[in-house]
Amino acid sequence: MKTALLLLCLLPAVLTHAQTGKRAVNDTTCFPRAFMQPGQCKNRQLGDLLVGFALDSTGTVVTCVLLLATQPVGVCTLTATNNSYQFNVKLGNSYSNGYITLNLEASGGASTLTGNFLYSVEANNTRFTFQGALTAWYVRAINP
Repeated sequence: MKTALLLLCLLPAVLTHAQTGKRAVNDTTCFPRAFMQPGQCKNRQLGDLLVGFALDSTGTVVTCVLLLATQPVGVCTLTATNNSYQFNVKLGNSYSNGYITLNLEASGGASTLTGNFLYSVEANNTRFTFQGALTAWYVRAINP
């Protein structure tokens, strides 16, 4: 069922490529939960940890906010020259530690915000590891 849904979502991009020989660049409509647009903000809830992230209008600067049990515990701004945030946060029995990294790609490529961290789930006294993309977007062209 998931494979059929994925194929259905990818079909417009595949048909565009087959008919025109071009990729459907910047078509984020197939995966609205995974992709975002410059100027938007989103968040991901992982156990007790909520990771919020906001892109600037060009998609080259990301502000991240970490919340544990609804309380702010970390804030960072990631750029091309400061692209990694190492954190070790704790609030009561809730905790998280690891890295969030900004991976910028040139125009036409998907940029990503990735994470590699441990997070807690206080409700059942467990912990989990997250490794992967938190979100993705396409960088807008910048005039020099």
